[in-house]
Amino acid sequence: MGGAMELTTAMLFALGFVSIFVTGGLSGIFLGQPQLDAYFDDTYFVVAHFHPIMGIAALFGIFAATFYWFPIMFGRMMNERLGKVHFYLTFVLAYSTFGPMHFAGFAGNPRRYADFTTFDFLGQVVPLQRWITWSAFALATAQIVFLWNLFHSIYRGESAPSNPWKSASLEWTEDTGIWQR
Repeated sequence: MGGAMELTTAMLFALGFVSIFVTGGLSGIFLGQPQLDAYFDDTYFVVAHFHPIMGIAALFGIFAATFYWFPIMFGRMMNERLGKVHFYLTFVLAYSTFGPMHFAGFAGNPRRYADFTTFDFLGQVVPLQRWITWSAFALATAQIVFLWNLFHSIYRGESAPSNPWKSASLEWTEDTGIWQR
């Protein structure tokens, strides 16, 4: 009886999903106000609201599911240490990429502009744009850790026990992996 949450990689990504989805969704409150929406419409504020909810949160759910069901699919475990490195890099860099976009939206930074240096009022957001760009590149690069972990674990991961998560759900009660050990 009772329960203690184990912060496995799958659980971290599930909690990260909630965090990203809620913080991204909170900016929707501002966009729901007509007078604020008139200002924020077509600015980076909308990008900072939409992409974490529809993109990053979905990826966190996919990563959580991959780590959770990998043992039943392949009969092997993914490396937890690499998984946690991947989680923390992705979590911090996602916030580092999309968080500053709210401030760029406050400054009136429009979407779909290729060059911010030709407009005087956007001169103040050029350093912020550089930060967002480098954070986005780092976020994309951090996914190499996941890809390495995924493919390395398929062929060389340690053998998975029949119920590695000590779960009471039905899929873990039978040893019915797609690829048997």
